[in-house]
Amino acid sequence: MSARTRSLLVFVLVLGALGAAGSYGLAYDSHLGQHAVSLALEPAEPGDESTITDVDDLPPAAAEMVRSGVEDGHATIYRDDRDDVTESLESLSGYVRVDGETYRVFQAADENMTLFGPLLTLTALFLSMGVLGIGVAALRTGAFRPLSIAASLSIPGVALAIDVAVTLLDSMVAFSGGVDLPVVPAATGLVVVGVAARKRKWALALSVFLAVMVTAAFADVLGGTSLGPIGTLAPGIPLFVLGYVLGGEQSSDDSAGVDASAASA
Repeated sequence: MSARTRSLLVFVLVLGALGAAGSYGLAYDSHLGQHAVSLALEPAEPGDESTITDVDDLPPAAAEMVRSGVEDGHATIYRDDRDDVTESLESLSGYVRVDGETYRVFQAADENMTLFGPLLTLTALFLSMGVLGIGVAALRTGAFRPLSIAASLSIPGVALAIDVAVTLLDSMVAFSGGVDLPVVPAATGLVVVGVAARKRKWALALSVFLAVMVTAAFADVLGGTSLGPIGTLAPGIPLFVLGYVLGGEQSSDDSAGVDASAASA
């Protein structure tokens, strides 16, 4: 590995690491992928047959949220932060009584994950993971191009390792904010699709693409977010382009294998 390649490798690894850290920070700050339960409360006179819940009958944390909503007019909590609290708040129907006063409860479920709303954050997160994975792949092979299919497979592995590490760290440190993006490691598989497409390995490219989409759909249901296959594909397009560019033509190892096969024949 030349000195220039080593310098570029250090730059890519640092850029990917800083980009991943910054992107995860933005994702946590915006509660990206987490479902929210929003309450609006206003004084009201209930009818004779109206269902009224006394705030003291709620769990303490849920009761505190309701009291805060009475003071501010609204309250919001994210499902993945406190599932027990959100379930209690979602159980409210009609009216709630707080310190002798009755308030009508309006609920709104906020998916917090539209298709285009988080596009920039997701694109930055996917690209940062991809760049970091490419740096690790180059560290293994000693060069950036052409990126072989075998080397590109390490990119989703790097993304999965980072995602698991962040999740474990979050469980120990309790970051402010929150995030629920189980599809991030799967999305980096689009780099592999790009590399395979550049090398005209169409069957492999289609197989990996379908695997990415199926994994994204499964993770979407498992994680309870609204980021599904389409939401993964849109910000993941730059990853495909990156893989296609770095894939180059057929690698020298592949060419050597073809030549050896032809010679033996």
